[in-house]
Amino acid sequence: MSRRADGTLHGTYHNRTCTHCGHTFRTRKADAKYCGYRCVNLARYDRTGRVSQPGPASKVYPRTCELCRQPFIARHCDVDQCPTCSASVKAWRVFITECATCSTLFTCRYTRRTCSPQCATAHKAAVRREAEHRRRARKRNAYVANVTRRTVYERDRWKCHLCGKAINRKATAPHPKSPTIDHVIPLASGGTHEPLNCRAAHFLCNSLKGNRGGGEQLLLVA
Repeated sequence: MSRRADGTLHGTYHNRTCTHCGHTFRTRKADAKYCGYRCVNLARYDRTGRVSQPGPASKVYPRTCELCRQPFIARHCDVDQCPTCSASVKAWRVFITECATCSTLFTCRYTRRTCSPQCATAHKAAVRREAEHRRRARKRNAYVANVTRRTVYERDRWKCHLCGKAINRKATAPHPKSPTIDHVIPLASGGTHEPLNCRAAHFLCNSLKGNRGGGEQLLLVA
C-alpha cells in the first residue's frame, strides 16, 4: 500500500477529538479538527458571531437554519440553510413538508403528511372522524361539502363557540377540553354538513348540547 507524506498508510483511520463539541470521532485525516460540517460552521460562528452588523464589508452573515434551527455562518445574504441540511436536501432529495396535525415544518425523504408517529395516529383518527361525519350526513341527505376539522379550528381561532373559552389543542376525546366539530343546526333538525354549519367546540360542551339547537344558530346569519 502507498504511504502519505507523513509516513502513514493510505486508508488508515485516526481517533480525533472535535475541538468544538469535544466528541471523539474516526477520520482518515490526521490533522482533522472537527467531527463534521455542523461543528465547522458553529466554530466559525463563535469566531465571527460578534460582528454587530454583518454585511458586504464583513462578507459573513450569521443565520439560523430554517430546518435544524442551528446557527451558522453564510457567505451570501440569501442562504437560509446550513451546509449540512443543504447537502442532505441535495443528496437525498429531502421534501420539506408541513405536518397535517401540528403544522410543524419537517424534512423527509418521502412524501409524508405527518412529522411523528403520534401525529400520524392523530391524523388517522381525524380522517376516520371526518369519514364518519360524511356518512351520517349522507344518511340524512344533509351532505353538502367536505369539512376539514383543522380548517374549522383555525377559522374559529381554537375557541369553543358554545362557551367562548379556549380549546386544548393537544387534548383528545374524551377529555372535556378536547376539540370537536359541532353542527350549529343539528343534522337531526335539518342542518347540513358544510363548513358554514360547523363550529369548533369543547367535547364536554358538544356532549351537553346534544341534538338541541339554541341561539347559536344566529351565527349562520352573515
